[in-house]
Amino acid sequence: MNELSLDGQYAGIDDFATTGARELSKVLDLLQRMGWELFYKKSDIYNAQIAPGIPLYEVLFNKGNRRNDELRRMKSAIAKLQNEPYWDENPKQDLNCTYWMLNHTAGRTELSGSGIAEGHARDGFLISFQPSYFNFSPIAVQKEEEDAKDVINVWHSSHLLDVLFQMGEMPLSLYFSHKYTTRFDFCRLKKNYGFELINPANFSLFDAAFKKVESLSWTALQTDDGLDYKEFSKNRNTRRFFSPEEWNKRIMKFRVSSEIRCFGNVENDKFYLLRIDLDHKLSDLG
Repeated sequence: MNELSLDGQYAGIDDFATTGARELSKVLDLLQRMGWELFYKKSDIYNAQIAPGIPLYEVLFNKGNRRNDELRRMKSAIAKLQNEPYWDENPKQDLNCTYWMLNHTAGRTELSGSGIAEGHARDGFLISFQPSYFNFSPIAVQKEEEDAKDVINVWHSSHLLDVLFQMGEMPLSLYFSHKYTTRFDFCRLKKNYGFELINPANFSLFDAAFKKVESLSWTALQTDDGLDYKEFSKNRNTRRFFSPEEWNKRIMKFRVSSEIRCFGNVENDKFYLLRIDLDHKLSDLG
């Protein structure tokens, strides 16, 4: 935990609840679901101020704040990941050395004894509150006059997804299922015609297409030339590719690339992805 990212930057408890607490809860919840139980903090983290004169412990342990859902969720998320361990009870950073954060505009800033320096020493990644001065990644950290080392810094759940996926800690199916939740549901993908067809060569095409679909309203989606979103025709050549129930809900398709198409049903403002067509052969039939 980057305790330096909490320095009284919020207007008050409500502001902290809807910005800092909400996003931190999402980050911690995702880490827990991935089985990452070690969440190191400095033992005096609860003394850090969320607003002038308001320390974190007052927000978390004041009974009057229990009415705030965001604060309750945040407190629960931290408790699930244990109050301990506190890294300063067994620090890995060399307390006799000076650690610096390098910034191309601000130069060197000393941060010895901080969570950032400990992240450098433990080869871990940092979690910061947002918004804060530390909402950038990676953070270049230098010990004494040694070469600087980049430390990954996370402050948003979508960024954490990217980090875990790039580290090989999250399979592609979970990555897309967690990243694209506004418009998509992947629970009905057909075996052998789903995530198995996405590979490093075409990953960016799918990622860009899913991102675009998520960003558009249904009206804009239906008129976007690039996605070519439209209904797939049922005929004697296409009937066997989907069940009667799926056909009754209308099969829709959209373009990922000149060759690739995605097929699915729309229910309750969700696109349930059913099948991927890599070579346009299925799409040509209807």
